Amino acid sequence: MDLVAIGSMIRYTERIQGITLILSKRKDVSALDNAFNNEWLLYLLQTYGPKILAALVVLILGLWLSKLLGSLTVKVLKKGNIEPSLHAFIRSFVSISTKIVVIVTVGSILGLPMGTMIAALGAAGAAIALAVKDSLANVASGILILFTHPFRVGDYVEVEGSAGTVQEIQLLYTTFLTVDNRKLVIPNSHLTSDKLVNTTCEATRRLDLAFLVGLDSDIDQVKSVLMELMTSHPLALQDPKPSAYVYEYTSSAINITMRVWTKTEDYWDLTYSMLEQVKHRFDEEKIRLSHDQLDVHVMDSKHG
Repeated sequence: MDLVAIGSMIRYTERIQGITLILSKRKDVSALDNAFNNEWLLYLLQTYGPKILAALVVLILGLWLSKLLGSLTVKVLKKGNIEPSLHAFIRSFVSISTKIVVIVTVGSILGLPMGTMIAALGAAGAAIALAVKDSLANVASGILILFTHPFRVGDYVEVEGSAGTVQEIQLLYTTFLTVDNRKLVIPNSHLTSDKLVNTTCEATRRLDLAFLVGLDSDIDQVKSVLMELMTSHPLALQDPKPSAYVYEYTSSAINITMRVWTKTEDYWDLTYSMLEQVKHRFDEEKIRLSHDQLDVHVMDSKHG
């Protein structure tokens, strides 16, 4: 307690003693209670009022500054050559760090010893760490994602039976946008522990399509039709060269597979287009698409 507070307390005590002496002679108990309460309130306002007011002002300004610094950080990062995946992560770090500084400053204004505040923050941190260990695992996974780059903002990723385009990588979770415009939020720890497929990390992709044709089909004719479609399609790349080959024989069909490379952004357009064109050409060439089937023959038998 500082000298000002001690002086205020002494003056307050003297005033209370004087008022108590006067009112006790009058035997006015209610007046004594009111005087005591008023003097106590006045003492609190004079001693701690300015500090509390200053602490509130610093707290409000500090929270506003935290938000402002977060926005300014994003603007600076966008102007620089900083990886977009890092933007949300760095913004969160700056915002949280600023809030911690504000809390320490408010405690200092209220007269809390720095050592006590640090010890309290440490104890609170330990308790919170035990309570939110899963969240800490997500933070660690978020840092791992940002440094190893299994995916970046804008990549199309398949994980946990779901898929979507990466929108934002934050401290605790990553946000995806699905093809039907739904927001998908997945904790970062799941993204580093489960199987993940990044389908857009490379500039090109290979399209594999398999077609089952009848066992009596002319395989050279089928391969010729597929090669013609692949070499003439505007979305199909010719380097590496497209290919068509017999993949396997089943009990009722021949599996002929085509492979063609395309730009990653053209993958699905080429897929749908090629499926339609193959069906039309097979119909024109009288090539019969087949499927696996089991023929069961029932034979009559005579019992003597």
